[in-house]
Amino acid sequence: EWLKSVVANENSDTDYDWGFVLKETGKLIGSGGIYYDDEDGMFEIGYNFAHAHWGKGLATEAARAMLDFGRNTLHQTQFRGRHNIRNTASGNVMKKLGFVYEGECIDHMLEDGAERTVSMYRLSTPGKPENFKLHNGIEIPPVGFGTYKSTLTDGKAPILKALELGYRYLDTA
Repeated sequence: EWLKSVVANENSDTDYDWGFVLKETGKLIGSGGIYYDDEDGMFEIGYNFAHAHWGKGLATEAARAMLDFGRNTLHQTQFRGRHNIRNTASGNVMKKLGFVYEGECIDHMLEDGAERTVSMYRLSTPGKPENFKLHNGIEIPPVGFGTYKSTLTDGKAPILKALELGYRYLDTA
């Protein structure tokens, strides 16, 4: 079933699946992926490993690689992760990677739709904005402070506060 979903999503820009291969033997030991969840509006990571390979740090390594892909290739800053509440090892992986526990909820298994209780985690990472290069060669940051609804009664205090907070791009159009 997993192979069918990989093939079905091979041209997707919202689902990415990998097989995890042990470097020493070349043997497939697990699978994982990162996919876009419409409900939360962010990508979620997930993985499975053969039981013989649990507790060796491989899940952390694989999850970190998927997050790096999400950050560097997909340019995402928000991620979700979840695991069966009985799987405390996956909770430890989430925490090692900086995910924050959000609580429990009911989820449904992909294979048969059976209900399960899962622990939910969320990870927010700062983005790496690239500057905009203007026609005259000057570069400005992509995030600006908008003054569209500013009024004369606001005075200059909001703009001075924005400058104090690090804004260097002021949208005054």
